[in-house]
Amino acid sequence: MSVEDLKKFMKTLSKEMQRYIKGHAVLANKENILKTVAASQVSIIFGNAGMGKTTQIAQYIYEEYKPDRMIVCTQPRKAEAVYVARRVANDMGSSLGQLVGYRVRADWKLNSDTRILFITDHELVNEWFADELFSRYFCIILDEVQERTIYTDLLLWSLKQNLSRRPDLKVIIISTDTDKLQYDYVGYFKNFNPTQLKLIDNIFPVGVIYKAVAVSENHVKHACLKALEFHREEEVVDGAKDILVFLATHSEIEEAIDEIKSKNINNLLPLGLHEHMRAEDIQDVFAPTMNGFRKVVFATNVAQASLTVPEIICVIDSGKERMRNLGTGNKNSYRFQKISSYSAEERRKLAGRNDAGICYRLYSAKDLDSNPSDDMVEVLTDRLNGFILKLMSHGINKFECLEFFKKPPTEPIEESFKSLTAIGAIDNNNQLTKLGKLLAEINLNPKHAEFILEGIKEHLGYESLVISVLSSFEKFQLMKLDKNTKCNMGLHISIFFDNFGDMITWLNIYQDFLYGQKFCRDSWCDYYLVNSKTI
Repeated sequence: MSVEDLKKFMKTLSKEMQRYIKGHAVLANKENILKTVAASQVSIIFGNAGMGKTTQIAQYIYEEYKPDRMIVCTQPRKAEAVYVARRVANDMGSSLGQLVGYRVRADWKLNSDTRILFITDHELVNEWFADELFSRYFCIILDEVQERTIYTDLLLWSLKQNLSRRPDLKVIIISTDTDKLQYDYVGYFKNFNPTQLKLIDNIFPVGVIYKAVAVSENHVKHACLKALEFHREEEVVDGAKDILVFLATHSEIEEAIDEIKSKNINNLLPLGLHEHMRAEDIQDVFAPTMNGFRKVVFATNVAQASLTVPEIICVIDSGKERMRNLGTGNKNSYRFQKISSYSAEERRKLAGRNDAGICYRLYSAKDLDSNPSDDMVEVLTDRLNGFILKLMSHGINKFECLEFFKKPPTEPIEESFKSLTAIGAIDNNNQLTKLGKLLAEINLNPKHAEFILEGIKEHLGYESLVISVLSSFEKFQLMKLDKNTKCNMGLHISIFFDNFGDMITWLNIYQDFLYGQKFCRDSWCDYYLVNSKTI
């Protein structure tokens, strides 16, 4: 064996060892995965959360085929796309933006050598509007399809319509093992004789203990108490040892972190994980826990599938989640609800990924039996205005003509048409107006796009653009709000207050930040309690 051959062998061995460590569950299925993909143009792969499907399958496809075109893998949210791209680039020994890249709106890292690309499903839909044959890609991997955003459903439809025109394009649909729609996917793509594979996975035994919390009690405090109790009673050992606590919102997560920090327990590290976090802010959650320490991760349902936290041995499930409603105004509204029995089971399994575990449910078995069996997927609750404008700008005016994977309900579609008619984007014949075509071209929330256009007419384009961007964030994304700063917030930013409302106040804040000296901006943000990364 030559020196070069030895180097290649050692590099391959190192890569496979990394895969075994980071994704050993899916590695055992590698041969079956490649056979399944080779046997048909469309493949449907099911497996439990945390197996390594997201990080490993794209690598297997690249190494098997070495394609000239890219392999694109969709994720439901921006943070996942960026984080997974970093993880895969590291696995493959490549700098991010070279062999492996990502693109999420204006943030991107890729070049002409990129062969594995991670993007959101929304981003891929935007590409489809410009290139319905997806000509840049050798393989499209639709990941986490069980979350079923409106964009995922549109991608399924567009692929079904155009695959016969791209016989060289491979499509892989990846979902959780318990997705009850697996046979529906097969039927939907029946003209392409899809292959399907259920990944073999061994889940360690997980005990379930019900500790119901009364409605009148603070479930966040109860979750913290249970985490502290587990930490005291269970020895901190090497390997799986961490705690994952499911809560409903970012504010609940912040409350829980403050509660744990107030106990001053040196070897217990409280961390947060939610859908609004940036990829760089979640690194600590997925980094190996130091010897002698234990992490307690407070998370929303984003940790249920797409961002699986490693080394978990204890799950504490509040049984609650926040779901998006169809809003009647400019912003989406939200409701709190009990999780489905499907979600409860997915959360329980996470305690058995690495070793025998325990799941504490802060509700009764009777409550679980009365909960819905399945989640209400986002395709039923997502605001449709921008989506409808885009479709209409490409000549699709009648939704009943679209053979969606699962037909959306008529109520949110009708409300969106009313909203678009009210702002003058659609006429009484359900045709795009000149304004509607402009709004579709701008590719923003139609309300924001209309506001910007009106601002330009009044020679306030810059101001309207800034206000539109700031209004797309929630308050916790703009401010550094924690237990120690909430009471001082009004005092610090009062000099920026404006009688015309919060948005003018935030415009004043942004202007002051922008025109200050650059080297002082971090300290300026600290003083005014402004989130420097967001601003």
